[in-house]
Amino acid sequence: MTNKEWYEKRKSEHRCVTCGKQDSRTLSGLVYCAECNTKRTEAQRKYRREISDYDKKVRQIRKKEGLCIQCGKEDAYTMAGRSRCADCAEKMREADKRRYKKDGKKRNDQAYQQRIERGLCVRCGKHPVPPGRRICDLCVKQTQRNTRKRFIEQGGNWPRGENGICWTCNKEPVIPGQRVCAACYEKVLAAQKKADEWHKENGYGPFAEGVRAFWELKRARKLLRNTTPMAVSNPMSGEGNTERSLPLNG
Repeated sequence: MTNKEWYEKRKSEHRCVTCGKQDSRTLSGLVYCAECNTKRTEAQRKYRREISDYDKKVRQIRKKEGLCIQCGKEDAYTMAGRSRCADCAEKMREADKRRYKKDGKKRNDQAYQQRIERGLCVRCGKHPVPPGRRICDLCVKQTQRNTRKRFIEQGGNWPRGENGICWTCNKEPVIPGQRVCAACYEKVLAAQKKADEWHKENGYGPFAEGVRAFWELKRARKLLRNTTPMAVSNPMSGEGNTERSLPLNG
């Protein structure tokens, strides 16, 4: 009798297909008794740990030798200090895009809303933020450091926006009354028009609503500074003037 025949025979008799014993699990239709099921589960966990440890060691060795941690090849990417070659990096990016396209935006919006409700930073989700803010001080400082580092590496001037230089491209002189040059100003107008059209068709998500409310509040504060004291409605409450303005003068 072959192994498959033994398996089918014991299964039809409601006995464990491994040891042949009968208990409540096999009588309920399962193929393994409680004892064999526990042994099988422990063996599977041990095997997964061994495979994981082996893969981890292989990745460490490949990374130390300047090879791709995924396929073991060497190219310009790995020679420059990256952990994956160009082909594997591209495959990983495509997989991330497909995964995000499937349900990434929905998960991000849910996490964003949950963090707002709990009073946590919407970026790291770890530190509490004061009322009226969405990002903690640590994340703000980290963003500033990354921005400064990127501009310096690209040969730009820092701080940005000084001496009448465009805040966006950091190269051309600004136009009067703005913080950007003429070319960047046109790009901002085109991008904002495109975004407005998209939001009219698809609505505003939690993040977009937060950004919109932020700039409306900033515009209201600027009006208070530049005009005589007057009652200005809080745009965060959804009342009063809701006309949008470009975030270029703030």
